[in-house]
Amino acid sequence: MELPVCEICAYTNNLCKNCKDKFKSGKINEIDIELSRILYSLAKHKNMDDVIVKRTINVDGLVVILVDSNPGILIGKQGRTIKRISQELGYKIRVINNKKNHKDQLSDLFWPIPILGVNDVFTLNEEYIKVRLPRNYAKRLPFSLDTLHQAASRLLDKKVKVIFE
Repeated sequence: MELPVCEICAYTNNLCKNCKDKFKSGKINEIDIELSRILYSLAKHKNMDDVIVKRTINVDGLVVILVDSNPGILIGKQGRTIKRISQELGYKIRVINNKKNHKDQLSDLFWPIPILGVNDVFTLNEEYIKVRLPRNYAKRLPFSLDTLHQAASRLLDKKVKVIFE
């Protein structure tokens, strides 16, 4: 299991020098540390050896966990594992595979809403990604549009515009 913090820091309540430096520089945040501790405690009871957590994104009550492994391992059978993590963190959670392309990552973020298209837009002044969603799903968003917009921008490290067609 690979976590944002080392195994010793995940086991104890103190951070080692390396993890403190990561925290101060902004490479990891409070959610990363808390998630690592929860996953370490869950690993005693469940087989989570293949889980590789790269980073987390926290936006208005939504935590996006980026993994390099199979997200199904972290979600668990019938979603029990992720539900327990969500209850302990106190946030709603989306688990996204970091190795997928932009469209698949955005599809996982906006699920259950189908994505009509993802376009890279280049103008004279800016460059951004346009996410096109069906208009009849505008009222069925799992989170607020602003929350999803911010999460998508931080997920892709680019400016993202969401439009309904």
